[in-house]
Amino acid sequence: MGVTLPSRPKEGSASGRLCGACAKLDFAAMFAKETKQIAMGPVSDYSDLNCPFCGLIAKSIHLGWEEKGDPKSASPGGHARSPELFIQSRSPLSVQIDGHVQHPQPRLLLAVDQKPPGFKETRGVIRQVDRVKDRFIVAEIERLPDDAAKPEYIVRRDVATTIDVELVKSWLQECQGHKHSVDDSSKTTETKDALFGGPDGFLLIDVVDECLVRLKEKTDYVALSYVWGKLATILRKNVEKPDQIPLLLTTVGNKEELAKPGALTPERVPGAKIAASVLDAMSLTRAIGQRYLWVDMFCIVQNDGNEKDRLMAVMDDVYNTATVTLVAGDGTDADAGLSGWAPPGRTPRRPRSGHPLKPTAITTPASKAHPPTTLRLALCPPSLVEEVRRSTWNTRGWTYQEQHLSRRVVYVTADEVFFACPAAGQQRRESYTTPPNPAVQQLRTGPPWWTGSLRADPDPTPYRYLGDAAALGGLEYQAAVQAYTRRELSHAEDALNAFAGVFNRFHAAPSAAAAAEIAQTQGIPAHLMQHGLLWFPSGQGGGAGGERRSTAKQRFATWSWASWVGPAEFVFADSSWLSRIVSLAPARGVPLHVAIPRWHLGGGSSDGGKSTATSQIWSQQSWAAAAAAAAAGEEGSDSRSISTEAYLGDRVGVDTAALLKGGQAAVEPPARGELGFFAAYLGADDVKLAQPAKPERFVSMEIVSGGHRGEFRFDDKGDEARGVAVDEFVLVVAADTVEGPGKLPKTQSVFLGVAMSQDAAGVVSARRVGLGFVYYAPGEDSAKPAWRYKHFRLT
Repeated sequence: MGVTLPSRPKEGSASGRLCGACAKLDFAAMFAKETKQIAMGPVSDYSDLNCPFCGLIAKSIHLGWEEKGDPKSASPGGHARSPELFIQSRSPLSVQIDGHVQHPQPRLLLAVDQKPPGFKETRGVIRQVDRVKDRFIVAEIERLPDDAAKPEYIVRRDVATTIDVELVKSWLQECQGHKHSVDDSSKTTETKDALFGGPDGFLLIDVVDECLVRLKEKTDYVALSYVWGKLATILRKNVEKPDQIPLLLTTVGNKEELAKPGALTPERVPGAKIAASVLDAMSLTRAIGQRYLWVDMFCIVQNDGNEKDRLMAVMDDVYNTATVTLVAGDGTDADAGLSGWAPPGRTPRRPRSGHPLKPTAITTPASKAHPPTTLRLALCPPSLVEEVRRSTWNTRGWTYQEQHLSRRVVYVTADEVFFACPAAGQQRRESYTTPPNPAVQQLRTGPPWWTGSLRADPDPTPYRYLGDAAALGGLEYQAAVQAYTRRELSHAEDALNAFAGVFNRFHAAPSAAAAAEIAQTQGIPAHLMQHGLLWFPSGQGGGAGGERRSTAKQRFATWSWASWVGPAEFVFADSSWLSRIVSLAPARGVPLHVAIPRWHLGGGSSDGGKSTATSQIWSQQSWAAAAAAAAAGEEGSDSRSISTEAYLGDRVGVDTAALLKGGQAAVEPPARGELGFFAAYLGADDVKLAQPAKPERFVSMEIVSGGHRGEFRFDDKGDEARGVAVDEFVLVVAADTVEGPGKLPKTQSVFLGVAMSQDAAGVVSARRVGLGFVYYAPGEDSAKPAWRYKHFRLT
């Protein structure tokens, strides 16, 4: 039986008088300071069309359910029930006032206890937020000030139906004074050779002369990030709509014609059309004072394979060098246009509603603490995070690197424009202004959350700049993969290509090993292999967790996240699987001791697929130092007490001398896309996996010798169902757990579970089937595992 949603009142139909249920809420107290959760009762109790706050509730519920109809939830009695409603007040601010941190301008949060139909979490796991399972925030409501002269830390603005281009220009001008902009201007032109230095120069759209130009001297330009969609082009018909007018692209045959002034005007394109998003981007580029625009459909010759390969390899430079990237964040294809944008005197191709200020007035009854008061309330507009994550643009794999490799981004969303850049906390938007105030220590820019104990903003922005290679490490790499793997690709073989720009940035880090191609390392930078190997399919929200990627055009190794379709998580990042005493170790500065001394990478394309000298890379500097000391005949050192060797030997029982010797032994080099290494491992008879009554992805794991216990997770639930054996458990890392005050840390380690096979030529290889961890039994008397040692070849 369905539950009827409260009726949405007509605009202006409610008086300022509250109904009996709403009059019980102490609004004055909730807007004066933060308050704890209050249970309001069923949503159905708030249906008075004459009550202004009931009207806000009804509007919020309808928005939360996205106009999809009645929420249904099976109660213990088997009958549908009305969702329960809850309210609390929380401030988005932390401000230093009179020597104390305070939280002024609190807002009301409304939540229901039922998940709205179609609700889908599109971000990674945030344990502190996700532990609240039965509160779904449907609205954030703010109080607008009565006195315009009263100072506010956050000031709401009216957002018109057209983009305020002068405001956008002011954001860009402000950004020029940020440290990252000053540093960029002082650097030499490192990307000239990659982009402008080729024999033909760099292809751009001249938005003044409306044609293509090839430039050989570095210049400012704007880049466009958008969704192509399934529209017909002059190179590809839309089989579903054969009569569709095709989009114009640059080809080998028309590139000279498109270089003539005026060639990129609609009236000069017979039999085809210029995508609306491109036309809008051209005029917006002119409006903000820039002359050149980079758009892939015009600035890459689409049927020139060599040029496509060359530019795809330097996508990081294309977006990182752009003065600003425009994101067409609304619409489902390239012909959508930019919402709310049109040159002065013209009507937007894609109209927007904006966020006009239409406050709802409520009059609160008198109480002992407060006299009768009229409050002006308004629903807070969605954050940039919410706007971006609900967009089609955010689902596309290629747009991930376009966003995160850009130094500045202007997001044109459905009803508002936002701006982001690498400067900490520098997010700007049309609907709010934040007057400079040194007392403000923190301003939440992301979505609200229900957890009362959490103060730091856990999800402030979808934009995380990855262009500064010096700031990139293992934790940043994990976060990048987590976000990227939540996106979709039209072509499965693009899983690595669409990530190549991000990969290049991590490989440019000062700590990176010798350069390697993305196909060699399967998307995992060699110097971060110990982080990148420890991925697992998410299965977030109870889902199946994806499937193996299958493509006839390119093979992906089982040891890489690129072999999997669907969200990936990592051992040392927040996840719904592992305890935070494990996952927080690197973030809390706990050393990770890698039990594999050296990685052997398969050969690059330049050497016919055979390994090169640069393909043997030390996993940690401590192993390289140990090898050098052994070669010099040195016996131990004072530093050994804190070294990886000491930890693995004393705490886990590994023969590190055997590991070091085996890691340097000559072996047959792995093929391209394979990973070789010498490691300690346990056989199937050394480890006991639980045998549940029905197939489960998670099973308990116990090392027989010593009773060390943990859990094993099959990548593919079907492997467990089909009885695929885990032949060997390869030790990858060991570390201390993160414990609270007064508690001694445990020793824990992480394993790769592999299935072994032998081909017709007698070559033995391993296929990854899952990941496991154990906590070691405490006490010096507990037996250490009976380690074995050999060389592995992972495929």
